[in-house]
Amino acid sequence: MTNGPIENGGKMNNDKEMEGIANTTDESGEGRQDSTTVTLPRDTWEDVNGFTPMVEEVQAILKYWYTKLIDDGYTSFWAGGICQSCRERTVMFGRIKETTEVLTVDEVDQAVDEAYEEFERLVGEKHWKIYQDDDHEARRQMS
Repeated sequence: MTNGPIENGGKMNNDKEMEGIANTTDESGEGRQDSTTVTLPRDTWEDVNGFTPMVEEVQAILKYWYTKLIDDGYTSFWAGGICQSCRERTVMFGRIKETTEVLTVDEVDQAVDEAYEEFERLVGEKHWKIYQDDDHEARRQMS
C-alpha cells in the first residue's frame, strides 16, 4: 500500500507526449512549421534524443523527488511548521508528476513505498511514528 497522495492513481499511461515542430505544406504549396504534440508509445522511447531511460532509472528519479517531499514534511513537522519555499515545493511536485506520467501505477507505488521505507529507516522508528501520527505533544516532549 502506498503511503502518499499517489495512492489512488492519477494519470498513468505507458505513452509519452512530446512537443515539437512539424514541417507541413499549406494550400499554396508553401512550407511552414507548426507546433504539434506527438504521443510516443513506450516501446519507441529510444528514438527520443538517442536516450532510452529504463523503468528503474525513472523510478529512481521519482524516489529522489518523493524523498525530498517526505523530508520537507518531516522537517516542517519537527521544526514546528517551517518548510521549503513554494517554488521548491512546486519543483518537487512538478518532477513527481512528470515521472508518474511515464510509469505504471505499480511502478509508481513501488518507488514511493521504497522512499517511505528508506526515510523511516533513516530517521528511526520512534521519530517516524510521532511524525506519521502527527503527534505534536510527543514532538514537544522530545524537543
